Amino acid sequence: MSIRVIKKGILDTIQDEGRYGYQHLGIHPSGVMDTVAMRMANTLIGNPIQEPVLEMHFPAPSLLFEEDTLIAISGADFDARLNRDLPILINRCIAIKAGTQLSFQQQIRGARAYIAVRGGVQSTLWLNSAATPVGFTSIGTQLQNEMILPFKNNDFQVAENKIFSWTALSPVNYQNTIIRYTAGHEISRLNDAMQTLVDNSTFILDKSSNRMGYRLVGPSIIPNTHTEILSTAVSRGTIQLLPSGQLIILMADHQTTGGYPRIGHIITADFPKLAQRNPGEGFQFKQVSLQEAHKALQAQELHLKQLETGCKLRMGDV
Repeated sequence: MSIRVIKKGILDTIQDEGRYGYQHLGIHPSGVMDTVAMRMANTLIGNPIQEPVLEMHFPAPSLLFEEDTLIAISGADFDARLNRDLPILINRCIAIKAGTQLSFQQQIRGARAYIAVRGGVQSTLWLNSAATPVGFTSIGTQLQNEMILPFKNNDFQVAENKIFSWTALSPVNYQNTIIRYTAGHEISRLNDAMQTLVDNSTFILDKSSNRMGYRLVGPSIIPNTHTEILSTAVSRGTIQLLPSGQLIILMADHQTTGGYPRIGHIITADFPKLAQRNPGEGFQFKQVSLQEAHKALQAQELHLKQLETGCKLRMGDV
């Protein structure tokens, strides 16, 4: 059977880890903004960690489940409710009875929530990925009113709606406002005073920030040279210095090349923390070494592997 979209949200898409290997052709990766939340949601219900999920912003959609299944919600907390009265927590395994409606009442914290469905939902692949780049209506899946999302391989039946007792702990401290980065190729364009200013200032996400890039509002960063550079490769997490003296961080739907100085790159372990910031919220940068970046990512991966093992054991109780 399937999920029926009763009412779409402001921006609901099917996403996976991304469409990598095609940037040399000008095709950006897209994919989920918060990779850890995606992996946790899938792990909680026994899916492969790369199974496509539904990425939601607030206001979020209202969904009707037309068949029994298991789901998990991770990432942001949008006050999820079953049939408008049963509150459900994020990072839990949830049994859903056919005929149940899932809705979201308020944005408590975070910017993006993720739903994983046991066995996954059918999605259109392009270049081996279900990722949906916003603005490209012919690629991927963006939810619309009355849209049907068929289950791909659902094998679960339940007697009633149930929230299982165990909770998955995230390896990401979303409340921490320090975003770490490594030095970029053009960091030398900033003198010591400007580099210190970057690390000692608070930057606010501008309201124009989106899945393509986060525009920041902060002190004016003045380079020691205004010589133009050739457009060159950029990636998710690249911090660029704009002619205005403000910074922009490239996100999941980023372009593949850019001509602004690259002063740094957000470390992979802090992508999820950054992805859950809302416009108007602030954070601070901290420059770290490549060794520190690798160590942080290794610790995060170890936590997720341990979570995967624990959830496999817990699934025996479902």
